Amino acid sequence: MFTSETIQETPEIKSGVSKVFSRIFSAKEMGMDKKDPETYKFISNELKLEPNEIVFVDDNSKNIEAAKKAGINVFQYKNNSVIDNLEEIRGF
Repeated sequence: MFTSETIQETPEIKSGVSKVFSRIFSAKEMGMDKKDPETYKFISNELKLEPNEIVFVDDNSKNIEAAKKAGINVFQYKNNSVIDNLEEIRGF
């Protein structure tokens, strides 16, 4: 999971998120920007995964473009269609 801030530290969110994601990255805590492709390369290295093994879902087109430039598989969240199409995401 990669967030802009530290919302994952909110108690009611933390318990659920930690069950789904093994690592949580915060751009704020890392001092990095979600609009910078180098941020996604850093995360890829930290996870010991190739960029094409990672899926990034976001609503911000600049963040999506940065992740795409880093070789990450991207899905832009525009409405519930991304959530409704989880089977497509699971294909990665």
